[in-house]
Amino acid sequence: MAGDSATFERGIRKAAFAPFRTAAFCAMTFVVIVFGRMVIDLVWTGADPGTVGQARAALAAELVEAESLPRVGGAPADRALRWAHVAYDWFYVRTGVDRLLLASPTDLTSPELAMRRGMSTTVAQPRWQALMLGTQMLAARAALLPSMLPTLALAYGLAILDGLIARSVRRSAGGRESATLYHRAKYLHVSLATVALVAWFWWPNQLDPQGVAIVLALLGALLLRVQLKFYKKYL
Repeated sequence: MAGDSATFERGIRKAAFAPFRTAAFCAMTFVVIVFGRMVIDLVWTGADPGTVGQARAALAAELVEAESLPRVGGAPADRALRWAHVAYDWFYVRTGVDRLLLASPTDLTSPELAMRRGMSTTVAQPRWQALMLGTQMLAARAALLPSMLPTLALAYGLAILDGLIARSVRRSAGGRESATLYHRAKYLHVSLATVALVAWFWWPNQLDPQGVAIVLALLGALLLRVQLKFYKKYL
């Protein structure tokens, strides 16, 4: 009975702290994605003014291509542009960085003028431009994720149906379940989703949102079908 009581108490504690663990994980993921993207923009994109120009053109092209995505909660391009403006406001306007770069010199104090001269050097200026563009691209891509859900939902729905049919056929024919294939497909599925999400946010060049959604839907649906087909023989 003591063992059962201890197990029950651990279950209660686990359930009570689960929301906090989830919130901490989401916060950590947000920090990693944002600061990882900033490092890429500072080190890679901002190293060459030409690359900064390509990043600016990539952001504009992705906003145009976003119109091909399904409308979920409004036009995807409008939502992406709105999120990009909000991200710029929070990261650069409210922190005063925008003022340091764009305000009239007469409106700045001596320390601010010194900081502005440092930020406007030949080496630093493209890196700041890349950082600002990268933050807006990150927010715009986050805003496009909801519009990818219909494509993913359709592919996963078909995969669930086909996988359950394949499982039924396997059981009827006396086939054996395969824990190895099931777990490998499951772990590969999780790994693929994680890598794809990071690549979607961190890739500094242009991406086709519709093409990315189709590729992810096909790969994810294939792995989900394998999971369901080789799931345990009896529930």
